Amino acid sequence: MTIFIIDTCAIINHHLNNITKGYTTKLVIEEIKSMDALLYYKSIESKIEIVPVEEKYILEVMKVVDEHNILVGDTDISVIALTLQKSIEADKLKDCWISKYNMDKVNKFNNVKCLSTDYGVVSALKALSLVNGNLDKEYKMRCYTCYKIYDKKIDFCSKCGYNTITRVSVRQDKNGIVPNLKYNYRYNRKEMKDKHGNIIKSTDQKEYKNIIQEREREMKKLMNKNK
Repeated sequence: MTIFIIDTCAIINHHLNNITKGYTTKLVIEEIKSMDALLYYKSIESKIEIVPVEEKYILEVMKVVDEHNILVGDTDISVIALTLQKSIEADKLKDCWISKYNMDKVNKFNNVKCLSTDYGVVSALKALSLVNGNLDKEYKMRCYTCYKIYDKKIDFCSKCGYNTITRVSVRQDKNGIVPNLKYNYRYNRKEMKDKHGNIIKSTDQKEYKNIIQEREREMKKLMNKNK
């Protein structure tokens, strides 16, 4: 039996009529707003179990999307993390000693499938080796001012100090990493500001340190939302 992990779009688009059992997160259900989607969810609610996602899987997903510069939101992260969690649970069951007492349980968890078609979610699942295939594109962060390339998302370039960091797709050739740049591309610089509108120009500003602390608080909130 396949374990189906459900995202918001699967509910909105009424794609769950043929499943017998599905799992989702609290954040997915909270995203359902339209009356049509709410009514559809109510009609299949008995087939869907809302599962708390363990913190270690959320952290693992956040690490992977950061390393690969994949753009996903909090709800997407919860869906990816639940897919990872259920996949690991299924693998543990496959490796256990099968007896007449646990045969039904082992047979129940033989395959995990995330029903999301979101590009970011699928890319993250590929990076986690939870679906077949390689990442369609590899992304890096590049400073538009001095051209330095980074593996992870940063706010300010460590070489020139400017906050002109952009996300670009890259390819590998014999000389190393080559960014795929659009012809005549012009960078539209956006000033970094805190919630009070103060412009932030460097990492040593008090306002920037406040932003980092706020991000840490948001991460903790995300953990709590999925419990």
